[in-house]
Amino acid sequence: METINHHAAAVFILSDETKQKCVVQVYDNGYPVSLFRSHFNLCGGNAGKDNSPLSLLKRELNEEWSDLPLEQESETVGAIIGAPASDVKNVEYVKGRIYAPRLFRQAFYNAVLGNLVPYRDYRINIAGAPIGKKEDLDFISSVYVSRINPLLITELEEELSQEHELTNEGITRVFRIDALMRGDVRGAWACPTILRDILCLPFPDYDFVRVTKGEQPRASFAEYKQDFQYRRDPEC
Repeated sequence: METINHHAAAVFILSDETKQKCVVQVYDNGYPVSLFRSHFNLCGGNAGKDNSPLSLLKRELNEEWSDLPLEQESETVGAIIGAPASDVKNVEYVKGRIYAPRLFRQAFYNAVLGNLVPYRDYRINIAGAPIGKKEDLDFISSVYVSRINPLLITELEEELSQEHELTNEGITRVFRIDALMRGDVRGAWACPTILRDILCLPFPDYDFVRVTKGEQPRASFAEYKQDFQYRRDPEC
């Protein structure tokens, strides 16, 4: 049985017609892993007391797409990946944050979940040194795709232009796919490789990141535990 560090889940949100725009999170200069500051990533997070990748993703989106204080989160990135140098959470940047109307945030959340399609599991290996870790980081990310009405994305752009945020963690941004392909903003972790697989388009990536494609996300973490032993149990 193979041993991995943890399990993550994320969703790639894009417009359902032209597929020219997508919604991602951007890490600001308070992100604990300094290498990935100002980088984009898919919306989602890491497992904790979840019974499946899908329940993990729903919980993360529900928690982050609210106006609850960020201090309610229980763990730092450093605690999750095992890198003490990244064991500081900076929450100053969300103080005084103004959010988009709650009804809009709920409509956006419902649209993402209502169009959610399981895509693929990715086995991800990150070299330890660049992220402040003595050993390589090995984990699974279960990825979903949600194609939503472009009018919702346009409305989100309008809210963001008024400095109204969607989430209480990171910074929500709408980008054209071609801008990400040019590297105007680079992808964090294994995000560029995942987008390359989904869209069959090139995105700038890092050579210390290795990604192995798997099957569709499984129905429960109990199924994964038949093949993997977790250092961080996703159900605890």
